[in-house]
Amino acid sequence: MDSASELLRAWAEHGSEEAFAELVARKARVLKAEGSLAGWLHRHTCYTAAAALRRERRRHAREQTAVTMHALEHDSGPDWPSLAPLLDDAVNALGEKDRRAVLLRFYEQRDLHAVGTMLGVSDDAAQKRVAHALEKLRVWLGRRGVMSSTAALAGLLGAQSVNAAPAGTGLAVTTAALAAAAAGAGTGTLTLV
Repeated sequence: MDSASELLRAWAEHGSEEAFAELVARKARVLKAEGSLAGWLHRHTCYTAAAALRRERRRHAREQTAVTMHALEHDSGPDWPSLAPLLDDAVNALGEKDRRAVLLRFYEQRDLHAVGTMLGVSDDAAQKRVAHALEKLRVWLGRRGVMSSTAALAGLLGAQSVNAAPAGTGLAVTTAALAAAAAGAGTGTLTLV
């Protein structure tokens, strides 16, 4: 038996005295510093159980996102409410320049010329920045078990970003902000109806 966890499991499940003796022999220095075998066993058992729960939660989350992205790759359509928070986390994980390029291109639905103008770069540089950001999103999602292509991500972001806020919200916010600015109420509150 190799690890302390395996030895502990053999002792707990089968009452293996050999496993227990080897465990105590391996952990003698730690046990001396800990002060008692019971203290070490309790701490190690809690640590092992917590690690197992974390692995299970991560596995479950990866499976859920993989199912959602699999639906994206096929015609059945993704479960947008489940996928949106994951994509939000991915976009937030981008660096400032990449995040701004994605937000301008997909959330604000701007063409590459407008993205380039707002970023202060050429159209070609804007296109490269957006492509680079999409690749980073794809890699970020892939590390979490979500396999997709950059084209699928671009399609999803382009199609769903329009639905990210209720219709008319952008117009209401803009109108209220302009009215408040015109009235000189720069320090007042903004109320959306």
